Amino acid sequence: MITGSLKTDEIQILNYSNKYFNSALETIKKTDFSSMEDGKYHLDNESFFYLLSTYKTKKIEDRLCESHRLYIDFQYVIYGEELIGYANSDSIKRSYSEYDFAKDIELFKSVESESFFILKKDMFAIFFPYEIHRPGISHIEIRSVRKAVFKILVKDQI
Repeated sequence: MITGSLKTDEIQILNYSNKYFNSALETIKKTDFSSMEDGKYHLDNESFFYLLSTYKTKKIEDRLCESHRLYIDFQYVIYGEELIGYANSDSIKRSYSEYDFAKDIELFKSVESESFFILKKDMFAIFFPYEIHRPGISHIEIRSVRKAVFKILVKDQI
């Protein structure tokens, strides 16, 4: 997992020399997300796209943990604030559903050793395959969040 802020950590991301991370940053800088509807936006077929969504945060007990096997999640908060849970792949977990290959998602009711951090406007978090994360948790109060989640197919990584 990598976290940071576009205002202070953009150079850190550019140093990874990953064409998809760089393209996500360029898309963020040049796109007026406020004029766009929620939905899926393709940047490179199914290898690289983003999901734009607006939602309300929920209590932790109403949010499931998730992990992916095929895609990296590059999550960028356009506005709002949310608490996110994180646990590495070897955490002991209690399953909620089997892995869904078509949706590239496995859901968990709970995990051990989950830690939490706050993601605010202009901040990002990058989750690699098998890293468990629980986005959309209310921090202090329920808030509206708008987020772009860039999905990067792992087989295309260099």
